Amino acid sequence: MTVSNQKSKVEYTANGTSKNFEVPFYFIRKKDLVVYRKIGEAPKELLKQDIDYSVSGSAADKQTETGYPNGGTVVLAEMPLNGTKITIMRVVELTQLTDYQEAGTFPAELHEQALDKLTMQIQQLAEEIDRHDLVVLYRCHHLVLIALLHRLPLVRLGTENHIRLQRCQFAFGI
Repeated sequence: MTVSNQKSKVEYTANGTSKNFEVPFYFIRKKDLVVYRKIGEAPKELLKQDIDYSVSGSAADKQTETGYPNGGTVVLAEMPLNGTKITIMRVVELTQLTDYQEAGTFPAELHEQALDKLTMQIQQLAEEIDRHDLVVLYRCHHLVLIALLHRLPLVRLGTENHIRLQRCQFAFGI
């Protein structure tokens, strides 16, 4: 398959009359979908698959082993209240499990699925970056460091240039 849709997240506002929410993007495994529910001003709640919701692929995908390229449906166990926010995200593991045997056959379908997963991982990271502040530091037009900040101030330490981010510390010479 191909990952022709850049979307990896969809948000809905429930109307109180339906438990079904479309997943309009390709996912490989049902467990790659994560669902959040937000009721009013309460914090988002992570729902549990097979307890709070179930996932089904589209009818066109039932015979394929390459996942669910046509998306699918999330069905909530309970009817959500009118105005409840439902967020469905594709979150794939950041792993590469495809193993090729030397002088073996080239499994094109398996190779393509590995490339699809890499594309999904990139989309996932891009979506996460979009939710954070991005700071880019330059010197002499060379990229020195890209840091994701959770609205933390930059701290200069010692004689070297440092940036402290949460519990991490990066040092670089400029």
